[in-house]
Amino acid sequence: MYSVFLDTNISGTPPNLDFTLENKNAVIAFESKYLEPLDKKKVVFKDSYNKSNLSYLNDFWFNLIDNYVDKEHFLDVAQLIKHSIGLINYKRNIPDKQTKKVLLVYIFWTPINSDKFSEYIQHSNELNKFTDNINKQSDVEFISMTYNQFWDLYQNNPIFNGHFDKLRNRYSIEI
Repeated sequence: MYSVFLDTNISGTPPNLDFTLENKNAVIAFESKYLEPLDKKKVVFKDSYNKSNLSYLNDFWFNLIDNYVDKEHFLDVAQLIKHSIGLINYKRNIPDKQTKKVLLVYIFWTPINSDKFSEYIQHSNELNKFTDNINKQSDVEFISMTYNQFWDLYQNNPIFNGHFDKLRNRYSIEI
């Protein structure tokens, strides 16, 4: 994987995506998590995340931020919103990208028995609510899946030719 920095038009460290793919129709950005969902994080945004600095955003984004700010979640909501804003800015600033579909994929690891751990259950609940909230807009499509779901989707793709079997042997575990 390689990192991609996005400019949000805000000073400070830009959002850092784990991986992006792009073709003539779409920009697909990936945010990947392993054990990070086991720790609660406070949702924090700098004061610079405001309408005068981010005039290219509609009110939906500021309402979304207000809905989450200062709360604690296992899902890193602030990071996902910042990535979305960065992708919107990326798309609007490059003329040949303005017609492309933009997708943000949140992919994360869970153990096979994740349903036995309150942290994973809460993360799942938060993710479902966040997905419902963020997909009320049309700037960025948000998709989430576990690594096991991803491997299931592409298991029979000849490009990966057994690679996912090796990953499953190593990472599809109970804890």
